[in-house]
Amino acid sequence: MSDRDIIRLEHMLKCCDNLSTFLKGKRKTQLSRDILLDSAVRHQLEILGEAANSISKKTQNELPGIPWPQIVGLRNRLIHEYFDVDYDIIWHTIKEGLPPLVAEIKRYLSMNE
Repeated sequence: MSDRDIIRLEHMLKCCDNLSTFLKGKRKTQLSRDILLDSAVRHQLEILGEAANSISKKTQNELPGIPWPQIVGLRNRLIHEYFDVDYDIIWHTIKEGLPPLVAEIKRYLSMNE
């Protein structure tokens, strides 16, 4: 694994940590009503997707449990269709999708130290 991939995977972990922090103690309805929370969450998801898109195909293939196209696709949707956001999808992605993503990245990084 390249140093660049390590850095990008660490960026992904940082985004996941930030998202968890931002939403701690929040309800789903707050996401669409609080412009600062909405902007912060979107930005972290955009960075997450950009980092995922920068991971080499070799490393992506070594992490088949990570839904690379969906992560990048969400980033693209947030960037290009910002006016048409489904907060249910955003909430579900963060609450249900991030914990296994974090676990998989941490497992992979620890195996490649």
